[in-house]
Amino acid sequence: MDQALASIAVAHVAANLPKPSTVGARRVLKGNEAKHRKSKDPRRRPRRATAANPPALKKMVATADTATAIGCWDIAALLLGFTLAAAAPDCGCSIGPTSRRA
Repeated sequence: MDQALASIAVAHVAANLPKPSTVGARRVLKGNEAKHRKSKDPRRRPRRATAANPPALKKMVATADTATAIGCWDIAALLLGFTLAAAAPDCGCSIGPTSRRA
């Protein structure tokens, strides 16, 4: 929430507009947060994406544009991230807040 409000304030400054008051927005967001916390709706639970597997990684790499620097950067980031995630269990590293070392 703070990041979203900060980005709005920065956008206003960049556009030479006065910074907006965030008091009202904070109240609305806090109220929504409290309402959703009390809700038993399963759609309100945080979701995690499933881990990428080699066929999914191949599809992601195939869609990147290798003719541009950004496309090459995307491929490098995908491959590095996949390699580090695959190597983490072997080196005893924990990745993420839910990982636990034995």
